[in-house]
Amino acid sequence: MARKKQSAFEDLIHVASLLPWWAGLLLALISYFILHNFANTQIQQPANSAELGAFATKQLYRTFAFFGQLVLPIGFVFGAAISAFNQRKRKSLLSQVVTAQKNNLPKANKPVSEADPIKKMSWQEFELLISEFFRQQGYSVKETGKGGADGGVDLRMSLQGKKYLVQCKHWKAFKVGVKIIRELFGVMTAEGARGAFIVTSGLFTEEAIEFAQGKNITLIDGVKLNKIIREKQMG
Repeated sequence: MARKKQSAFEDLIHVASLLPWWAGLLLALISYFILHNFANTQIQQPANSAELGAFATKQLYRTFAFFGQLVLPIGFVFGAAISAFNQRKRKSLLSQVVTAQKNNLPKANKPVSEADPIKKMSWQEFELLISEFFRQQGYSVKETGKGGADGGVDLRMSLQGKKYLVQCKHWKAFKVGVKIIRELFGVMTAEGARGAFIVTSGLFTEEAIEFAQGKNITLIDGVKLNKIIREKQMG
């Protein structure tokens, strides 16, 4: 699902939220000092009509800097706050799954679909969970924040200089079909990625599993995901 059209300020916040929170704060400080310095620069009055154009241009830049010294830092700070919140949320979601497994869920009086924390998550939370999981495996992870609009790629990762793509499918009732695997394989090939992962809370069709074989595409269904998290976090 593509994001709806946003203002430039909202786009600034969104981009900053995809960065580490400390990077957002650093950019806020840098942008403020640079623009503040430029906004307070004295512009020499034109000596003749030939200098009027350059004078007007400098005044325009100075005006932009005057407002920018407030707008840009605020946008970066908001983005940093969202980034910090998402970081905490990612760790919390992973902790919930691990805690549920330690407590030997599901309970006897609850069906599996209700007891499994992953099944209760929204697709946004599921994406954050997968993001944190790969981070803890040593990958450098960037969330695209495009909700699948970028060729179905939700996460872009790197490990030892090699590029990997991840698509998250939080499907509770339906199986992930071969069309999705084909599309991601096309993006992976076009971008020269070393491999790709498709992670779902549900299952894959037999045709999808067969197509992925030998293509450096790792399919992780809901059962396998719980098993991997349990082994990595508890073993």
